[in-house]
Amino acid sequence: MKWTKRLTLLSTILSLTGNSTFVQAWASATMDQLQQSIIGAKILPEGTKVTCTRSGAELLTSTYNPDNGSEHDCKINAVLIAKTVFEKDKDLARTTVQFYEVRQPGCYLEVTVTVGDVAAFGAGTVSQNQLLSALKVTRHAPDPTFRNGSQKKPLNIDDVVATTNQQQPKPGAVKPEEKTRSYTNYGVTIKYPPQWQAEYPKKGNTIIRLMAPSASMIVMHAYSTQVRPADLIKSDPRDIFSEERDALWLQLVPSMAKENIASWHAEDSQAYQRFMRRSDGLSAYNEWKSARRNQTSTLLPVTLPARVTIGKGSPTNGVQRGCYIEEIGFGAKNYCRIVAFTSGNATMLLGLFAPELSAPTANRLFEDLLSHTTLSATPGKAPK
Repeated sequence: MKWTKRLTLLSTILSLTGNSTFVQAWASATMDQLQQSIIGAKILPEGTKVTCTRSGAELLTSTYNPDNGSEHDCKINAVLIAKTVFEKDKDLARTTVQFYEVRQPGCYLEVTVTVGDVAAFGAGTVSQNQLLSALKVTRHAPDPTFRNGSQKKPLNIDDVVATTNQQQPKPGAVKPEEKTRSYTNYGVTIKYPPQWQAEYPKKGNTIIRLMAPSASMIVMHAYSTQVRPADLIKSDPRDIFSEERDALWLQLVPSMAKENIASWHAEDSQAYQRFMRRSDGLSAYNEWKSARRNQTSTLLPVTLPARVTIGKGSPTNGVQRGCYIEEIGFGAKNYCRIVAFTSGNATMLLGLFAPELSAPTANRLFEDLLSHTTLSATPGKAPK
């Protein structure tokens, strides 16, 4: 919505809200009621997610910055959101609205509005320009990658492939004199910088997850040899990286993601129990899961060489696949790359999951890790 139209909307709605109307609020509204009231007010584009959390008389509202709106747009939206929640709950005195940038994960604009700001404008004590001028917009960019001016332009699919083929220094690559950490399992040894964090999940096929710079994640999965590498890379990356997607959203937009992820998994669990009572339970559940998944995200392929060499000394050949997961409605994309190969009694997967803006750097780090991977002649027992 254009700036002039937003000004008209702000003026029209708030001019109708004098002191006598404004104090007619509901008491102690629930978070769901507050979220639904914001959605119902149609301040934001249809389908935009909103999450509210509360601390005493202050409400924190997290949402996305629609259409890459300016600071002025965010101020207007924040005032309209504040007016809506203050009318819904008379105990609220202040609300802070965080507008997350869909193409720059971790970056957001923050605007705080008090009940006095809205009441003063509604009573005519301050003008529209005075109200908006008094509001402060704070820009947050916790990751230095997203403050780099060269990274501001959104990437397209070709950027990842082009960067992979360029011969240039690899940021974050391990220098020979630098001490590295290593991890070995099923005959595969990977080396990574000591600054990276490592997790060792206790369920599923993931045996190690590495947190690389710029919110990127590298994983190692192990499967029995009944799962062939060629079949593995045909799997849906949204299944392979489901935990990484959750972890990324929780890291970058925690207040918004926590409730949405919990709701998503609860719905999935209920559906599984419901479908498994049927004779065609598993296939019906998988169809339902696929349909739901395709309503919220889609895959955009990235052209990569079909085969890739892994390791040094006695390298092996693997197969690979690249794609973006695009979150429908938000415009946000996450880059995925899957490399699958056989190591003795196991089929192994090395995967990369990264936000769109981090993809070129993450891809170079992943290439470096693949080149330093070693394979043992005695890989050990096969995974179950």
